[in-house]
Amino acid sequence: MAQFSMEIMCLTGSVLRGNQHYLFQHSEVHLNVEWRDLSEAGWMASVRALNGELVPVARTPWLRAREIWLRALDLDVGGTSVDVPEEFRCGSG
Repeated sequence: MAQFSMEIMCLTGSVLRGNQHYLFQHSEVHLNVEWRDLSEAGWMASVRALNGELVPVARTPWLRAREIWLRALDLDVGGTSVDVPEEFRCGSG
């Protein structure tokens, strides 16, 4: 089973490597449309995060921006924590 998972990860990584930019652009447009069309009640609702925590929908734009900055550091292409906006470095927002 572990070998199968590793093979899937390797295959997915190679397939996505050339398309990550386009996949990100598509997700950005789609999410922006969803946020744009969200009703006031929708913004006041909560969603369950992957860790099981309930998160206000109104906080999701900040959370997404923070994750993008932090995952950019994970790419290890020369960025440092100094490049990340202060509000994302300290986890406030």
